[in-house]
Amino acid sequence: MLEITGRKFNHLEVLEFSYSKNQLTYWKCRCDCGKECIRLGKSIKSGLTKSCGHLHKENVARGAGHYAWKGDNVGYFGIHVWARKHIPKPKTCLRCDRKPNDLANISQKYKRDASDWEWLCRSCHMKSDGRFKNLRNQT
Repeated sequence: MLEITGRKFNHLEVLEFSYSKNQLTYWKCRCDCGKECIRLGKSIKSGLTKSCGHLHKENVARGAGHYAWKGDNVGYFGIHVWARKHIPKPKTCLRCDRKPNDLANISQKYKRDASDWEWLCRSCHMKSDGRFKNLRNQT
């Protein structure tokens, strides 16, 4: 067993050895937030465990817990995942009576603002983007 008492890893300061189970060692730690917790030694040393759990809670609260989260540098896929999660899908397209299946961005700028998105059917979405007109001009 490697002695790590007194060492600090990320937000955790290792206070003392707690117990062993199935050849794994667990350590009592104090987080920077003041909370004490018991964590797996190899997770602490590898950096997999960074805090008592408060960092994860903070990240989830601001949306960063999602696999596609990129902060303000959001990509096409990430913003669509966010929009599908936060904007309820109506029964009909907002411009016609067909079933909606596309999320359209009104301002053409990708941002996390629910009022900037609308659910449309495919043809209404292509008309609003100008793609429908471009298809006609090519033929």
